[in-house]
Amino acid sequence: MARYEFKCNRCKEEFELNMSIKDRDKAAISCLKCKSTDVSQIFRAVNIIKSRSRSSDTDMCSGCSRSGCCE
Repeated sequence: MARYEFKCNRCKEEFELNMSIKDRDKAAISCLKCKSTDVSQIFRAVNIIKSRSRSSDTDMCSGCSRSGCCE
C-alpha cells in the first residue's frame, strides 16, 4: 500500500488516501470533505541520506581511474 496526498481544488482541503499503485491508476478520487472530484495530487520533496562505508583509502568504484576520486 502506498500513501497518496491530494488537495481539493474547490474547498482547498488536503487529505491522504492509502491504496495500491494498481488501484490508484483506476480510482476516481474525490475530496473527503466536499466530495468534489476536482482534486490534484500533492508531490512533496523527499530527503534521502546515503551513507557509504569504506574498507580502505584505496577503494575505487568501477568508473574511477584513481583511488579516492568518488569521495
